[in-house]
Amino acid sequence: MSPFERTPARGSRVPHRRFGQRVARMFRSSASVALALLVSACTASGPAQPRPPQSGVIDGIEPTTGRASVGLVLGAGGSRGFAHLGVIKVLEEASLRPDLVVGASVGSVIAALYCAGLGIEELERIALELDRSDVLDFNPFSGGVFSGVRLQEFVNRAVHGRPIESLRTPLAVVATERASRSLVAFTRGDTGLAVRASSSIPIVFAAPWIEQKAYVDAAVVDPLPTSIARRLGAEVVLAVNLMRRPDARGSGRTSADVVIDVVLPRTRMSDFSQRQAQISAGEAAARALLPRMRHLIERQPG
Repeated sequence: MSPFERTPARGSRVPHRRFGQRVARMFRSSASVALALLVSACTASGPAQPRPPQSGVIDGIEPTTGRASVGLVLGAGGSRGFAHLGVIKVLEEASLRPDLVVGASVGSVIAALYCAGLGIEELERIALELDRSDVLDFNPFSGGVFSGVRLQEFVNRAVHGRPIESLRTPLAVVATERASRSLVAFTRGDTGLAVRASSSIPIVFAAPWIEQKAYVDAAVVDPLPTSIARRLGAEVVLAVNLMRRPDARGSGRTSADVVIDVVLPRTRMSDFSQRQAQISAGEAAARALLPRMRHLIERQPG
């Protein structure tokens, strides 16, 4: 038997073994402390996680002096949503900027970028350069054909990570709570996640979970939720309808003062080939109703 393999007699002292055990315990203790400090440092210095969207009341909607407060509702319509840009262009040229914007489905995408302060030229540039891969991420294991994460990230990049309540213009993003099939207006928290919820067409997009509830496209209940703008304090409600059958779902039209019906051919959700024609169609529809909108918004003296 080798001296290094010899078993010590019972009762004999083995100081070298006890010393090794003490060193091992010290090492484990030091390693635990170091690990705890490392985790703490990473947590403290890491980027803050955006807060989940929350519903609530928008406070402080103040109209421009001399006119009524205006709520602009941008409705659902899939890839036809580029038409919203044409409507916004006309309102901007006429100095009729809304005091509140309500977005449903694709309307919430345009609404978020507009409320973040992007000018119409920048919005058009983004729209014309947009590729399907910028917002659509094929993932059949997510619960839908697309997960919707890429859309969420696209919106948050465009608004520079600002939450809804920090945007330049007050915004309400409308989605449907899946279990109760009730409309919810998100007015605080993560802008991209709220837009993702509002745009999550069942089966096509996975339904995101927010505070233990799943949300789907606003159009499941109402593609033109003008009642939300009215409840949030808008005195004049302008709504942009992109649905081919305006009265097919929802009762939003009855709560609006002006409904801008943009007549567009049906296109696939992922078909971006008609974007310029859609922008022009939205512009033409808004110009036709501009005198009426101006009359309702501009308060008469006395």
